[in-house]
Amino acid sequence: MNNEQKVMSSVKKIVRVLGSPVVPQDSLVIKLLPRLKRQFPKVEFKEFDPTETLEQSVGKCWLLDSAVGIDTTTVFDDIDKFILVKSVSVHDYDLGFELSLLKKLKKLPKINIVAVPANLSEKKAAVEVAGILKANGF
Repeated sequence: MNNEQKVMSSVKKIVRVLGSPVVPQDSLVIKLLPRLKRQFPKVEFKEFDPTETLEQSVGKCWLLDSAVGIDTTTVFDDIDKFILVKSVSVHDYDLGFELSLLKKLKKLPKINIVAVPANLSEKKAAVEVAGILKANGF
C-alpha cells in the first residue's frame, strides 16, 4: 500500500446529501438518511449546503441527490452529464454553478454524484443506494 492509499484508507468517508425535507419531490434522499446511517456506521452522511465549497475535499467527493429523468439510481462522474439530468433539489442551481465554476478553475475534486429517481419508493431507493455504496468500497 503506497502513502496515498494509506492516507485515503484512514480518511473517514463522507457522503454529502442534498435535498429538502419540506419539498416532497426533493425529500427522498433525506428520508434515506436514518437507514443509510444504520447500514453504514463508518460513513458520515452530511447534509450538504451547496454554498459550502467542495474544493477542500480529500479524495473522491460523493454527493447524493434526487433527480428526474432517470429510471434507476445512477452514478455520474462527469458533472456535464449530471447537469443534463433534471435534478430536483431547490439548491441545484447553486450546485450546478459551483461545480461548473470549480471545473473551469481546475479546482473541482474528483466527484461522483449518486442520483436517485425522485419517484422511486423509499425501500427501492435504499436498496439501490446501498448497492452502489457497497460496490464502491463504503
